[in-house]
Amino acid sequence: MKTTKRAVLYHSPAATLGSLECNKGFEEVLKHPEDFRRDIDLQVVDTTTMPDHERQSLYMRAVLPSVLKKNRIRQVFGSRRNAGFMFGRGVPALLVYGPSSTVPEDVFPHEELGRIVTIHEFLSRLSAV
Repeated sequence: MKTTKRAVLYHSPAATLGSLECNKGFEEVLKHPEDFRRDIDLQVVDTTTMPDHERQSLYMRAVLPSVLKKNRIRQVFGSRRNAGFMFGRGVPALLVYGPSSTVPEDVFPHEELGRIVTIHEFLSRLSAV
């Protein structure tokens, strides 16, 4: 059964840091996005030419669901001092929305209970249901 959720994946192909734990499995998502599109309306946005202030604004939108769900994203997408600077560039970001919502209800990757939940893991869980 097709879900009514939608997701927007922000990434810069040349800037993705594949060696980071939070990016584990991401190359599989890019190789076969159609495998995940049957379970969620997935839009891919290339952030290569996106201005930094626009990416920072998207990061700020991602903070709300992370706070509500008590998931950590600050050091996933940046550092203690420079929050969100890798959002959608070094670290791809997936914002998940509910039906007809303009406010994200979740963000991936994130740290949940001390472990990183990757974009690949989230999308794979959707496919398994």
